[in-house]
Amino acid sequence: MKTSLVEFIAISVPEQLMMALFAWVILGKKETAKFRNVLFVGLVAVLVFRVLQILLKGYIYAIVPQVLIFAALIYFLYRVNVIESVVSCLVTMIIFAAIQGAMFNVLCMWTGLTEAEFKGDNLYLLFFAVQYLIVISAIVYVIYRLDINIRYLGKKNVKKHYVSRIRFLVLQLIFAFLQLIIIYTIVVRNIEFLNSQENLTLVFLAVVITITFTALVVKSVIKMGEHIKREEEQKRQYDGREIIQNINYLHSLVEEKKYDELKSALESIKDDINSGMVRITNKANK
Repeated sequence: MKTSLVEFIAISVPEQLMMALFAWVILGKKETAKFRNVLFVGLVAVLVFRVLQILLKGYIYAIVPQVLIFAALIYFLYRVNVIESVVSCLVTMIIFAAIQGAMFNVLCMWTGLTEAEFKGDNLYLLFFAVQYLIVISAIVYVIYRLDINIRYLGKKNVKKHYVSRIRFLVLQLIFAFLQLIIIYTIVVRNIEFLNSQENLTLVFLAVVITITFTALVVKSVIKMGEHIKREEEQKRQYDGREIIQNINYLHSLVEEKKYDELKSALESIKDDINSGMVRITNKANK
């Protein structure tokens, strides 16, 4: 369906700008990527989305290239790695699709209007745009204030088993996003399908299950960072205890004047450092 100019200006333009802001916040790039990059990503996304809608004659066909281009903009302008750009793009798209789809479907079911009738009424469109922008702004503000982010994806020393889990989460995010788009599109374009109480119940259950699954996937993405952080803290505590034990052992050798054993212990520590078992970080060079 062709997008009207009112819908584009009232919904698409602020939505793309808020998506750029949301991705910037959830990546934790407030210190490294300047706010002007956010504006640039949002404006380019707006233009690209409009061009895709005109060329591909509809919202559904423009989704895949829009996701790819948005991920590319995040990668180049927010200076992140591929995993960060893909995950942040998918999380952003999923949250915005879930909120927009839920609100739009509720309004269509409440008014009894079809998609064409709803989008043909500028008053309804403006009402929806204002409510949608308020909800999205509130979510972005809460995430910013609570410092909820996926900054851990930028770490180069993430263990292999976490890398596998991250890849699996990416697949889950893709599945959740496609599921949202398909269900919402089917419902909103077949509103007369809901005249039956049984069909209405089935649609309600499908929407609830989809939103619940999506929320759990997004929560898993956020929680993984906490698991990695907790594991790193435990490792630092363990390393600290091991260093203290070694120092105490060396001190006892000195007191007992066991210099041969002391020399062997020091050579063993030196070999561990040279072999990479013990990593020395020079903070002054960072």
